[in-house]
Amino acid sequence: MEKVAEAVRVASDEVLALANVARQSAEQGRLDDARMLLEGLIALEPRFAYLGTCLGCVYMRMGRNDEALVQFEDALHLDPKDVAAHTYAGELRLERGEKPAGLTHLEAAIALDPDGRNAFANRARTLRLTAAGAGTGG
Repeated sequence: MEKVAEAVRVASDEVLALANVARQSAEQGRLDDARMLLEGLIALEPRFAYLGTCLGCVYMRMGRNDEALVQFEDALHLDPKDVAAHTYAGELRLERGEKPAGLTHLEAAIALDPDGRNAFANRARTLRLTAAGAGTGG
């Protein structure tokens, strides 16, 4: 059993390294390269929520917001404590006019970071304030 655990750990390290390559590609504006790499990694490791969150971010940068939302929701099914996925899902839901669903995601992100140290949760706080302000204007 120890060898199986070691094999899984190594595979996860390799997947994380490749996810980092995808992140660097996205940062360099090579969004299609990042997308293809992440889609391949998800095919290999479909239960690794982080990959779906990464792919969702790439899709957002590509303007493919419907696909991004699917990735964030899938990631949250695997890891309900993914602050980034909650924040981005909330943002996309608000953009779609789905305020209650958007606020639910933002509140979940905020609740996961009571000390205010997570950048994604802090973004959720800002988005929540903006959404609340938008609702009072008439």
